[in-house]
Amino acid sequence: MAKPNAQKSKNPLSNAFSGNRASRAGGMNKRTRNIVILAALLVVAAVVMTLALTGARFGPGGLYILHPWADVINLGLDLRGGVYTVYRGIDPGDGTFDSLMDGTVNVLSNRLTAQGYTEAAVVRQGADRIRIEIPAISDPQEILNIIGTPAVLQFYDADGNLIMEGKDVKTARAALVDNQPVVAFELTDEGAVKFSTATQANIGKTISIQLDGRVISSPRVNSAITGGSGYIEGMSGADEANQLALLIQSGALPLTIEQLEVSAISATLGVEALSRAVLAGAIALAIILIFMAVFYRLSGVVADIALILYLLAFFFVLANSMIQLTLAGVLGVVLGIGMAVDANVVIFERIKEELRRGRPLTLAVRAGFSNAMSAVLDSNITTLIAAFVLMIFGTGTVKGFANTLAISVVISMITAVFVTRGLLYLLINIVGSDKPQLFASVSVGGAKRAVPNFLRNHARQCIIAVGAVVVVALVMSVAGAGLNIGIDFTGGVLMKYEMGQEFDVDAVERAVGEAGYEEAPQIAKSGADGTEAQIRIKDVDGFDDFRARLEENMRAEYPDVKYLSVDRIGAVAGRQLVSNAISSVLLAAALMLVYIAIRFDLFSGMAAVIGLAIDVGVMVSFMVFFRSFVQINSTFIAACLTIVGYSINNTIILFDRIRENQRKADSRGSSRMEMVTLSVQETISRTTNTTLTTLIAIVTLYMLGVTSTREFALPLIVGIFGGLFSSTKINGYVWAWLVERGKSWRLFNKGSVAKKAAKRA
Repeated sequence: MAKPNAQKSKNPLSNAFSGNRASRAGGMNKRTRNIVILAALLVVAAVVMTLALTGARFGPGGLYILHPWADVINLGLDLRGGVYTVYRGIDPGDGTFDSLMDGTVNVLSNRLTAQGYTEAAVVRQGADRIRIEIPAISDPQEILNIIGTPAVLQFYDADGNLIMEGKDVKTARAALVDNQPVVAFELTDEGAVKFSTATQANIGKTISIQLDGRVISSPRVNSAITGGSGYIEGMSGADEANQLALLIQSGALPLTIEQLEVSAISATLGVEALSRAVLAGAIALAIILIFMAVFYRLSGVVADIALILYLLAFFFVLANSMIQLTLAGVLGVVLGIGMAVDANVVIFERIKEELRRGRPLTLAVRAGFSNAMSAVLDSNITTLIAAFVLMIFGTGTVKGFANTLAISVVISMITAVFVTRGLLYLLINIVGSDKPQLFASVSVGGAKRAVPNFLRNHARQCIIAVGAVVVVALVMSVAGAGLNIGIDFTGGVLMKYEMGQEFDVDAVERAVGEAGYEEAPQIAKSGADGTEAQIRIKDVDGFDDFRARLEENMRAEYPDVKYLSVDRIGAVAGRQLVSNAISSVLLAAALMLVYIAIRFDLFSGMAAVIGLAIDVGVMVSFMVFFRSFVQINSTFIAACLTIVGYSINNTIILFDRIRENQRKADSRGSSRMEMVTLSVQETISRTTNTTLTTLIAIVTLYMLGVTSTREFALPLIVGIFGGLFSSTKINGYVWAWLVERGKSWRLFNKGSVAKKAAKRA
């Protein structure tokens, strides 16, 4: 007979979560403490969410203001309206290009600030590009006039008399005199005479240097400058000297620049795009929360809490950083909502497997997290690789998407690994470890399930089917119904107008012709009700005059027509984007091959890259079929890279299980193909559920979004389905085939030479 005070188990977990009555009674204080901790966490989350939405005033008389996060997030031009333009600097070939580029950026920034555009951003983009962004304006000509107008540089004596102008200055540069920073200048012959006379008459007085009416320096004349050159001293450092030298030379731009692209979007379109994307995200969030709670029960509720905390952390980072939230970035947020629960799905499915094997709930949770960590880590790193490549090669909104995608992946991984684990243990402490049915719908034990026929090896037939789809797309392309290449890659002008009613394409085409465009334009209807006109033409000289005539012609028949946006991209920029697109896809595939080869083996990396090629091939082929709905532009490339990063997740989940089952394959006497089929069967539930949660977000975005968001969402939908298909039907079997073939390849057959020598002996 057992003694009343039997020795306690050495396993602290079994003590903490024991299901017998005595243990639970003795653990009431612990249970209560966990309830308090969980309630406190929920209250804190609710308070933070309220402050994030509404803001607050606190302190004496409301001195301190906490703004709503939505008010401080830095919105891109495509969400608040405005103009951006990109210029390319022409290298003079004398080794001064880099400093002249900095000077040009400085001059342009000062010109725009002087004209009242204080929110204008002028930044270098790459080695030879200058990107200018100005919010809250709709007419690009306003900016082009400012940029194209030389600045006015003037020198005045102490009495306000004009001495000379910027045209009289030959050069100005930062230099050192007696080891002190100065601005050395050289004047033209005419300027030397003017300056000599002025300095002789103003010794001991100041000469005011003004740029566009703004005083930039007031040096004192210490002696007459008669040789046409001199220097300005009194600089606080080399930076100030360089800055003043650049300003003095700003009568004209220091560098010749050519415009590559210009884009303008109305504030109305930006607000509509943002509101629809927010609505889509809210609906997707609600559906995912319900799905997780229904399918995974209390574990799903934990995932829901973690998802809300993920969103709070994500927007906190955006609100407290300089990252711009663009429309593509909002798409990254919506996509992130779907992807944020992926890690939880992988973990929960692992927990369910452990419960089916008869393990206690607490041990199943611990084993589930442990077994899922490698797949969660690897899948998130491969997605980060795609985001990293987009950051390198992307520009504008695409780079904004990459930023939000990277932030989303990092935060979702943290919340899944740490927040979900902590909350799950708290809830088990509260509910009890003897009720696994509340955390997962599983039946313990039972007969082994047969492999469904659709999961068996049909890789060859599937590859043939994919090949047939690609061939049909190629035939359609040769026949003239190929991809709808956007102006991002071809160059040209794309204008968008809200016509206010159903419109006749022929009438708009006549308006374009009467405005002076001699070739046939490409005109398409878009928008939810088909009242948005997209007019695509080649770039024309005097575009702004042409646009004014076009709008006048269209208003004659459609008086409610409203300008939405205009994009002008030069052929040089188009060629650069094509090059970047190809480079980005190849680089992403190469990096993933290397990473997977390191984490698994070379054959896994090769199989994964083959699967990615199939995914992209299917995606591009379907875009031929859907050419009326989607343009191939930089946003499409972002979608391709997103799929490259996302679809590899399912493949990694499969390879992770194959690696696990491979250790048991010899004892089972199973072939590699049978092992792959078993691995597909064991992972099909998590693969399907992770795909489903992401699809919920993307399909919602497609249904509720504007034209530009649909052009991003549709390729993603196709790519996600393609990734599910390739990961379950192709990639694992390609891996098995490669391994079998690798036995006969000397490169991969370690020790084969020694074995053959031994056999001969």
